[in-house]
Amino acid sequence: MKVSIIIPTYNVENYIEDCLRSVMSQTFTDYECIVVDDFCKDNSIKVAEKVIADYHGEAIFKIIRHESNRGASAARNTGIKAAKGDYIYFLDSDDKITPETLAHFVRIAEKYPSVNVIQGNLSVQNNAPFGQFPPGKYPEYSDDVRWIRGMMHRYGIPICVTNRLIRKDWVIAHDMFFPEGIIREDVQWYIKMMGEIDSIAFVDDKDYWYRTENLSSVMHGKDKAKEFLSCLEIIKNLSAQKLNNAQLRFLSEFTLFEVHGILLNKCKDKQRIITELKKTTEIVKRNSQQNKDGKKLLLRTLQLLNLPFPVLHNRYFTKAFLEITKVLYPI
Repeated sequence: MKVSIIIPTYNVENYIEDCLRSVMSQTFTDYECIVVDDFCKDNSIKVAEKVIADYHGEAIFKIIRHESNRGASAARNTGIKAAKGDYIYFLDSDDKITPETLAHFVRIAEKYPSVNVIQGNLSVQNNAPFGQFPPGKYPEYSDDVRWIRGMMHRYGIPICVTNRLIRKDWVIAHDMFFPEGIIREDVQWYIKMMGEIDSIAFVDDKDYWYRTENLSSVMHGKDKAKEFLSCLEIIKNLSAQKLNNAQLRFLSEFTLFEVHGILLNKCKDKQRIITELKKTTEIVKRNSQQNKDGKKLLLRTLQLLNLPFPVLHNRYFTKAFLEITKVLYPI
């Protein structure tokens, strides 16, 4: 079997039929589709069961159930462990794909059989600027690790884990499972990918339809404190590892500018944030000396998070920080 499509599913009864029917419409049929029921409380799985029962094509559809709600990370991990395909493709249950999606990806996979990751392009509802790249901008294939890391550092390759074909043996060999119990888990996965990836290919066709109207999705999450704390958890998880320069710079800059600017100033429970910042700082201090330079940068990042918003986001301060990290941690 060539491809395993993994669909984490939680409370999407208004969207799951469209999602599954888009999978069933594929012109390439050597695939399985694994729907992971993350303890849905609505009729999502009843809808999925009905749609699957009506399907009479060549592909294999199966539903795996969690006995409690464990989150998208756990659902993806369950799907990876159950997958029988050579390649894994993650699809969100409120999105959909075009009939040619798998055909386009498999063509590239067969042309470059050793490639780790094949990145797809997408269309976004309401033309929101999210995860797209102009067709023809990138090479069809690259094994230039420095270029790949540079593109990832500059967000030239989308953070989200959906809409990319990933070789399963590469996922297993590098323990590329998702951290459970946090949100923004795609950020930690993305940073880890920076350290493991040695080749990438691109599909220019906009085959993935990213939906923005689902108000229950993570994108519309309102618990900003939880998001911020999850980002601190990512720092804890990664701080003991020997990160390369691209990983260090991305983690530090993401935390400083996106997390602090977007989240901290919108959440109410700031005292809790301050407490967790102190705890995270102590954990980073205790972590292994083998990553001494990385520890210094992460500690400096945590210290800067305590600065007042106007100081941290002063454009001259921001430019200075970026220039310093470029000198100290060249990619």
